[in-house]
Amino acid sequence: MPEIDIKAESIKVLESPLYFLYNYCYTLDQEDRKNPIKKFPQKDYIEELVKIWIKQRLLLIVKSRRMMLTWLFNGLFLWDTMYHNAVNTFFISKKEDDADDLVNRSFFIYDHLPDFLKVPCRKKHCLLEFPDMNSLIKGVSQDADALRQQTATNLFSDEMAFQPFGKEALMASRPTLGRGGRFVGVSTINGKNFYYSLLHDLE
Repeated sequence: MPEIDIKAESIKVLESPLYFLYNYCYTLDQEDRKNPIKKFPQKDYIEELVKIWIKQRLLLIVKSRRMMLTWLFNGLFLWDTMYHNAVNTFFISKKEDDADDLVNRSFFIYDHLPDFLKVPCRKKHCLLEFPDMNSLIKGVSQDADALRQQTATNLFSDEMAFQPFGKEALMASRPTLGRGGRFVGVSTINGKNFYYSLLHDLE
């Protein structure tokens, strides 16, 4: 096996979240009992979404099963938070336990990185802290009060259409978004609710 040029690889990872995903990120497929730990899949739509994520600050994406979109944004926001100073990333889900699961996915990716790409990390319930970078990933419920008191750089709302208080959570985060923050909402469709209205510019 050829020796890795650590300096060159580190530069490539810092410069390209797609390179980070394709070369160093592993996911957990709990339906595959023989080979559950897998490298992130290289798909054309993944590459396009990464390009859009880099350029756009506000995204709503409709997903279907097995598209790997939750893993995708776990990896992208981990990259942004771990390698940049003073980044506060919040993962929003229906319940706190679901938000903790999102944080755990990012930690799974982190835990399977080679040591030379790891930034010192502290893990707690619903929290990944990167003290050297003054950055964090925090999981919160859809409760609007969980966001109103926070200053966020990134907000990732998973299965947004299934959050009864998703509208209130988004409204609570508007001051952050108004200061140039990034928001990504991902979900399967769940009837003509608030998420549906956002997708079709009805709100």
